[in-house]
Amino acid sequence: PVLLQGINAGGEFVGFYNDAGTPSRTHGFLLSGGQFQSIDFPGARSTLARGIGPGGDIVGNYQRPNEAGAVPSHGYLLNNRGEYLMVDYPGHLNTIPQRILPDATILGCYHDNDTMGSMHGMLFSPQHGFDELSEGMTMHNGATPDGQLIVGLFTDMDGRQKGYFVD
Repeated sequence: PVLLQGINAGGEFVGFYNDAGTPSRTHGFLLSGGQFQSIDFPGARSTLARGIGPGGDIVGNYQRPNEAGAVPSHGYLLNNRGEYLMVDYPGHLNTIPQRILPDATILGCYHDNDTMGSMHGMLFSPQHGFDELSEGMTMHNGATPDGQLIVGLFTDMDGRQKGYFVD
């Protein structure tokens, strides 16, 4: 299956798909101007593209060849010049960038040894570094272009998902 994850104002889409020849291998992709381009973080077993900014910068996550399951996963930024940069929240096993804003701020979440209980919403700004939402089981997954309002989801104590916004 092909899963769409993000779109920018220019109509460019990103997402990921499973390799038909090797079902355990996942590739990110960019669909721009009717052209399909695979995205693979160098040396990765699996690459997912999750968000695309207005200038064409793409964020997502990847796993190395010796990693399987949901943990660990590493964040990346593929800038519009074709350069890959790692985006890993310091001291944690998982970083999952979800969106990138016009000012290059990256929104997403980080985790430790699971995918929900230790999840925290995070952002990374090139000017200010990493910051987190102290409440657990949260994930930032969108914002206004100026970054003044951030939206996300969290899991409450009854196991139900709900939305939130940060002003």
